[in-house]
Amino acid sequence: MKSLNKLKQLILLVTAIVFFASCEHEKDPVEPFLKTDAYEETDILYATALDTGQHSTNLLMDLYFPAVDSVSQKFPAVLLIHAGSYLHGHRGWIEPTARILRDSGFITANIAYRLGWDVGDYISSDRNSLPEAEYRGMQDARAAMRYLVANAEKYRIDTSQLFILGESAGASIALNSAFATEETMLYKVPEMVYKLGRLDHSGNPYLNKYKIKGICSKYGSISDSLFINAFNSIPIICFHGSNDNLVPIYKGLFLGNPESPAFGSAYIYERQHQFGKICEFHLKTDGSHMPPEFNPNFCTPIVVDFFRGVIRNEKISSYSEH
Repeated sequence: MKSLNKLKQLILLVTAIVFFASCEHEKDPVEPFLKTDAYEETDILYATALDTGQHSTNLLMDLYFPAVDSVSQKFPAVLLIHAGSYLHGHRGWIEPTARILRDSGFITANIAYRLGWDVGDYISSDRNSLPEAEYRGMQDARAAMRYLVANAEKYRIDTSQLFILGESAGASIALNSAFATEETMLYKVPEMVYKLGRLDHSGNPYLNKYKIKGICSKYGSISDSLFINAFNSIPIICFHGSNDNLVPIYKGLFLGNPESPAFGSAYIYERQHQFGKICEFHLKTDGSHMPPEFNPNFCTPIVVDFFRGVIRNEKISSYSEH
């Protein structure tokens, strides 16, 4: 009788183990990882902010993703900012660069930013000035970077490898947004901060911190010679035409606007050299603004090589004429 009871208990125990094991399997199925080809996601809302008419406007980005080969794979990311004198332009203008970067292993975020300023008006009290347009662009670029960092796990972004690339006005946004701080802008232009809001409190609620690994400036400038210093300098690659009449190659005015001092690629190269920091400068001899020879197919592989070298800590300063 005792043997029979023990046998029944054993059968019940085995049945329970099998039951719970099958329940656990149904609860936690193991899904196989699927490799993906390169792909894009378009019209992603990264911020909402007031335009020059005080209307709320949605700011969108397109994301370009390299092919994914493993479940834990992450990629460096590049924020792209298009040209257009802060008046016009579209992220589609810089799309060829985005695709080359994506195919080279970089997640690429191609952003829209707020445009508009009152050309030639230096008197009206309620005008929208060129410096304000640049500041809005800086706010939007930083909001976009905060969005990417906040969603890094979702998008497979390696947050230790963040880069910015801009063209013309977009390059100036890239440089200024990377080097200026909220404290700097509050000291330099308190009335602008009061009018347009703080640099890192515009567009979205993200307040995360991040560090830019490197910058590509194509025909851009920085608006304050003191923004770059020995303590905050990071690797920069610059492209510029020697006869650029819109964005000065050394010192001058952005678009000739008396309110907008500009320190171009040659000045930036000199400044980086002064501090013993990395700068790669590509000059198009006799080139105008945005010289056609510096097209995406020519420049982007050079930028890819520079960014990869920065990641590997292998890059040194250099100067090339084309």
